[in-house]
Amino acid sequence: MKMSKSISFSSAFRLLALALFVTLTVQVKAQRRPADYQVAGGVVLYCGTPLSMADVYSFVNLGHGYAKDAYHVYYLGDVLRYVDPRTFRLKRDDYHRPYDGDEGFMYRTRGYMIMSHAVLFNGKNVEGASARSFQDLGGYYGKDTFNVFYMGRKLSGASGNSFRYLGDGYAKDSFDVYFMGRKVNGASASSFQVVGDGYAEDTFNTYYQGQKIAD
Repeated sequence: MKMSKSISFSSAFRLLALALFVTLTVQVKAQRRPADYQVAGGVVLYCGTPLSMADVYSFVNLGHGYAKDAYHVYYLGDVLRYVDPRTFRLKRDDYHRPYDGDEGFMYRTRGYMIMSHAVLFNGKNVEGASARSFQDLGGYYGKDTFNVFYMGRKLSGASGNSFRYLGDGYAKDSFDVYFMGRKVNGASASSFQVVGDGYAEDTFNTYYQGQKIAD
């Protein structure tokens, strides 16, 4: 009986020691990992890499991967083109509410960022998009008054007036059905509906991930 208790105590001690070792290892690695943005030796760094275009005297780390100086706005170390650093701000308590007023506004959506005068997708300008009327529909789809976009690229022939996101990567307008930005050939837009887990159907056929399932 004494031997059994001794073995049990020894096992518990080993588990405790192992847990302590893992915790200390994680803490050391976290301490060694460089901060996102740093200013050291008169140079701005992102994850240890110098940002040659950054102005060290006016550089400000905004948090959440964003920073700016007197000349540029940065996201994850890259310059955001067409973004004015004079008016760019983050609303930390609520990314989904825009700023009103003359300073311009920004709010973050799923992959899209809508600025006062431009629409960005993953930090790149969405060509032809109207910031004034742009809507993020979800699933990397977006639209403005005139055009429809998927992952920042215009969907040729899609109708913005009737276009809507259905879920699971599917979307449709009055005439066509789309899956991940590509037309679903032969699908009936009027009767098309998403079932779930990649499946969808219309009056005539069943589809999986945008492909018609053979009879």
